[in-house]
Amino acid sequence: MVHRDTRAGENALRGVVLKGLENKVIGSIASKVTTIMLNEQISPAMLSRLVVPSPELSRIIENGLQTGLYTGEPVTFPTLRDAFDAMGSPLSWEICMMGALDCMSRALLRGSDMSHKEFLRHSMATAAGARSIARHHGMPELTFYLAGLFHDIGIPLLAHAKPDDYNQFPTMLMGSSMSLEHLEQRQFGFDHQEVGSTFLMTLTAPDAVWQTAAQHHFDGFISHPVISAVRISANVSHQVGCTLGIANAPPAMPPHCLTDVGLDETALVSLAGELATAAGLADRYAA
Repeated sequence: MVHRDTRAGENALRGVVLKGLENKVIGSIASKVTTIMLNEQISPAMLSRLVVPSPELSRIIENGLQTGLYTGEPVTFPTLRDAFDAMGSPLSWEICMMGALDCMSRALLRGSDMSHKEFLRHSMATAAGARSIARHHGMPELTFYLAGLFHDIGIPLLAHAKPDDYNQFPTMLMGSSMSLEHLEQRQFGFDHQEVGSTFLMTLTAPDAVWQTAAQHHFDGFISHPVISAVRISANVSHQVGCTLGIANAPPAMPPHCLTDVGLDETALVSLAGELATAAGLADRYAA
């Protein structure tokens, strides 16, 4: 028999996810995001057919290209189809995934005191760091990138569903050694890891992506290379200033984290460079 408190917590968790899916913008692009997410080699023509009919998503992607948010330099094409054709499948896919996160988090954080720009900075920096680790080991970069990009999607979902509570969290955490996930557990009985992984499972995201969302704050040994890479990248992102706009103390990094992902000094220097570049790109974000 399921304990009543456990059942209530599971229902509350599902309620947070359902409230996010009921958002007009999320509901309109969710199936398209799933299709793109599951097909890394999808053709530019198919990408444009999925994106262009969604005004919110296409507008976000066009803005990201024009401001250089995704590419480092402003890019202008007559149409998104032309842009995707010129850039090719892998880069166009990556841009669509960044646009999807940008579009979803913008919709969920509308009216919230949490900064969308700071959320994007942390997500982009973490994704870039995870990809740097994948490149160091010769592993599939896009999987690592995608897991890093969406690892914190539970945060805007919680901020959307629990605005009165969540708007107080930055003040409550200011100067504190308490982590955001511990405060969430105390307040709701679950945290953004559980919310994010449930949401991503609902979208049928790749296993590595939802599993990373579920465990990126776990402080024990992790054998999964994607989760390990995102965990360390998220931690380093916080320590170099990509903090989600929350001024609590950087989380302690367990000593085994570096050895878990097999990083040497050269790889760490590369990781730091990738994080800095991604954070700089996110500063181009236009409200």
